Order: sequence, then C-alpha cells, then structure tokens
Amino acid sequence: MSSATGLYHPASGSSSTFFGSRLGFPTIIDDQPPPITTLPSFTESFAAKNFADTPSTPSISDGMPQPVFTAKHLILLHHATTAMPLTNDLVRPVVDIAVEWCKNAPYAVDQLLAIAADHLAILQPEQAASHRRTARELQTRALTFFNNHAQELSQENGDFDKYCLPRFLFAALLSLHMIYETYAYYRANFHVFIERFVESVHLHRGVRTVISPSYNIIFESPLKPFIVNIRLASESENGGSECVALLELVQNSDLSSATVNAIAQAVHTLQWAFNVHRNLPQDGSVHASTAFPVLLTAEFMEAVRKHRPEALLVLAYYGVLLHRCRNAWIIGDGGSFLIRLIADYLGSFWQEPMRWPLEELERDQG
Repeated sequence: MSSATGLYHPASGSSSTFFGSRLGFPTIIDDQPPPITTLPSFTESFAAKNFADTPSTPSISDGMPQPVFTAKHLILLHHATTAMPLTNDLVRPVVDIAVEWCKNAPYAVDQLLAIAADHLAILQPEQAASHRRTARELQTRALTFFNNHAQELSQENGDFDKYCLPRFLFAALLSLHMIYETYAYYRANFHVFIERFVESVHLHRGVRTVISPSYNIIFESPLKPFIVNIRLASESENGGSECVALLELVQNSDLSSATVNAIAQAVHTLQWAFNVHRNLPQDGSVHASTAFPVLLTAEFMEAVRKHRPEALLVLAYYGVLLHRCRNAWIIGDGGSFLIRLIADYLGSFWQEPMRWPLEELERDQG
C-alpha cells in the first residue's frame, strides 16, 4: 500500500482470528501468545498466559453452578432493551442472542447486563456505586464462564463453531465495556492510563486468540446487518488521509526496523478505522473506534508500554477518532482526554506532529 489512505491488508500467515478480512476487519499479523493479564476485575484463571493453559477449574457442565439471575438482572435486561443506546438496528438481535444462549453460554448475557449496569450508573448518579459494583461482578462472572467454557471445549475437542455466535457477541460487548471503563475510571495520570490501556489490549488479544467462529454462521445470524455495514464501509473507496503524515514520520524515525514495522501497522489499522467511521451510518460509526484497540499487536503495545513517542502519537491520533464519536456514551470526552494526556507527556519537542490532533479539538470547540 502506497499511502495510509487505502485499506491495509498485511501478508498472509497471521494468527487465527475472527477479525479477518471476510468480516470486514483487516487481517493482523500478531503471532505472540497473549501475556498475563492483571486487571482488578479479572479472575485468577483468566489471568493465565493462554486460556487453554489455565489451571483446572470446574466447567459449566461438571460442577460450576449455573448463574443465578435476579430481579435486579431483569431490570438491567429491560434497560438494555429499551433505554441503552447502541446502533439502532443492533439492540434487538444482541438481546435476543444473549437471552437465547443464557443457559449454555451465559457469558454473553452477563456481559450485556454489565454494560447496562454501567450505563445506569451514569443515568442514576445517586446509585452509581451500587450499579458500578454490579457491573464489575457481572463482568467478572462473564469472564469466568467464558474462560471455563473455552477450557471445556478445548479439553473435549468440542465444537467451537456451535458456540461461535455467543462467543463473538461476548467479545464485541467486552470490547465496548473495556473502552468505557478505561476512559471513565483510569484518568489519575499518564502512567495509570497507559498501564490500563496496555492491559486492556492484552485482554482483547487473549479473547480473540481463542475465538474461531465460522464466517458463514456469523454472517447468516441476526448480526448480519452489522457485519454487512462493517464490510461495505471497509471496502468503500471513500478513504481519508488522516494518518498520512503520521505514517511518514514513523517510517523516517530512527527506531529499529521491527519497531517501525509494528507502529506502521498500527497506523495503517488506524487509517482503516478512520475510513470505516467515515463510511458507516452515523448511528453505528462508533464501532470503528471500538474495533481499533482490538486489532493492535503485541509488538505495537510493547512500544506503547515503553512510552515510545511514535507509538504514543498513534494513540493521540486515535484520540481524534474517539473525539469524533464523543456523542456515544461509552466514549464521551475520552478522545479529548487522550489527546491532551499525550500532548502533556510528550512536551514541546513533539509539538509539530501533535499539532493536528490538538487543532481538531480546537476546531470542534470553536
């Protein structure tokens, strides 16, 4: 690809992942196994290097109790159905799939209810602490069941395709929730945010490593309109040039070739996200911003963890995409927060490449 304006499709040979070109997502080269994850709401078994390598724990079928759903959970389900903003044509199928699979794959409905609880925390600030506690409990339970179910299927050579729909839905909902949590609750300082962001991306990598759903099953499911929109948006020739200057800066940097390649791939992926955002219907364009962190590689995240300025600039440019989605409740002012956080950390030496993200904020506020 000659510039960042087109779609980026790296060479074949990447790790198996459902985020492939047939679903409209760029194929990502990321062969490193997911590392240890230590987010406070994650269970010990989920924190292992790989789901298949986790310690033996009871599965849904051989001793782990079925999740109990209470009147509070029914209230959350009603809220998710009637009052929680998602893409207009996505709410009903998401709820239907989650409820249909609540017995055999309860992690999908638990994750849906967790998001609903956090949304209620915004709407009912006087009960925010209680709703937030409920959200964390449900997210932890969802991750526990997802992990144990994956282990059970792996040990028994089970049919992963049979469960691909609730697993895909769980991963998508978890991505939304993780983005909301990261920008809402981890703002104390630069280091707190970066640590959380790195850990959350590692979680996304861990989830996508063990999900290999059948394209045909997903495409013929009630989620088809969402998948079609993503694919059409990614195939559109109406691309932008937001990342052209950033790509040139990265390619001309004095970083090692491996680091340059890793950051350049992230830049291409970010331009893909900008393009998809541009071409999606307005009520669904937020999904472009939530897809980007799911597609980041271990090599790029290592550069972020080491605070490489070029990698941090990618996050600042990503802040522009988030800012364009600020009307979505899961994003809010997360974009402006991220841009200013990176600008303050990088300082005056990097003020020229930071000019565009900061100008985007000023233009929208003017």
